[in-house]
Amino acid sequence: MHPLISLTFLLLLLALHHAAVWLSFFHLFPLALGTVFLSGAFDTRRQDGEVIAAPVTAAKTVYQGALVVWDGAGNVLPLVGNAATQPASFAGVARTGALGGGDPTQADPLAAAGQVLVERRGIFYYNTGDATPELGQVVYGITDNYVSATAGATSIKVGTIVEIPGDGTVGVQITGAVV
Repeated sequence: MHPLISLTFLLLLLALHHAAVWLSFFHLFPLALGTVFLSGAFDTRRQDGEVIAAPVTAAKTVYQGALVVWDGAGNVLPLVGNAATQPASFAGVARTGALGGGDPTQADPLAAAGQVLVERRGIFYYNTGDATPELGQVVYGITDNYVSATAGATSIKVGTIVEIPGDGTVGVQITGAVV
């Protein structure tokens, strides 16, 4: 083998060795890079997020099945028509009901603590006054049990019509409650 090729090969091996030493140093002391890297398996917490528990705004009552909105302070309240301002954002559908601030006479611990379970995905059926609802139409929550394809001054987008049973209700697909 030519001596120049051998020297080049030796220098390359030496450079790789030094790179490996530096990489192992930063692996052992990841904060030196300003970032933390995994060095093995990490069992991160996960939940599906389709049903969450949320506190109810004080002095408000949320009934099971209500369209609920975030109040901007981390609590939910029922979507109320003709409110002075548009709600902060859509939260989902109340799977359970509760009185804000809690009711210690309730057997359900969440209701006793003033919290409800909120479903954030699924198809839910709500009343509508729309004469000709259409599949695929975006609908807006007008009250906690009423939707319309026509946005109002204080309505909020809640989902898409995916079924029209013909009984004055529409099936609304809610996807993650951020629409």
